[in-house]
Amino acid sequence: MAPDMVSRVALGALPDSPYAAELQRGLPALRFAPPLEAEYRRAYLLRNRTLIRVACVAAALLALLRGAEQAASGGRVVLSLIDVAVVGSSSIALATIAWSAAFEAV
Repeated sequence: MAPDMVSRVALGALPDSPYAAELQRGLPALRFAPPLEAEYRRAYLLRNRTLIRVACVAAALLALLRGAEQAASGGRVVLSLIDVAVVGSSSIALATIAWSAAFEAV
């Protein structure tokens, strides 16, 4: 049996499933209904939570280390420190969100 037929048979076996109904609509509608789309996004974020947290913390640490390097080198300190402060504070804010309950609210 072709993969397309198997999936259609499997989807037809679940007449009350909102997921099956959306998948049977096919490719013209690339987005699910808003409640299903929100559920998918939440599940995707929760499944990738560890990766997101590690990436945010790594970005914050790199920004802080870059700031320390720029401060120690003494060259173009003001502009570089402003850039590093903006990137660093943004990275710290994202890392804070990734580790807080607000992450699950997204």
